[in-house]
Amino acid sequence: MSEHTPEPWKYLPPDHVGGAAIIPMEGPCICTFWNENPDLRSEAEHDANARRIVACVNACEGINPEAVPDLLAACEAALWLLGTDSDRRTIGDLRLHSLYEVPSALRSAIARARGES
Repeated sequence: MSEHTPEPWKYLPPDHVGGAAIIPMEGPCICTFWNENPDLRSEAEHDANARRIVACVNACEGINPEAVPDLLAACEAALWLLGTDSDRRTIGDLRLHSLYEVPSALRSAIARARGES
């Protein structure tokens, strides 16, 4: 997995440092930013984007980002094979020919996402 500032991250609204900031629980600030062009983004949208960054990073704690496409493909394949997503005909690089292969494919994708394989 890539090296990055450990989670959890925290969002500080603009009134703390002049611009909004994203900080770790311990250590120096990760980034600060300002809404330099309010004509392009409202303050509310700018704030929502910063909060989303923090939420996504914290939600992905411990996940190997390189494994996400395999995990998504395994989940899509499971839905397709279980008949809950009947419109899906392509399932990425994952080719399963039987419902019995789904649990193994899901276990493998989850393990890779966790960095276990």
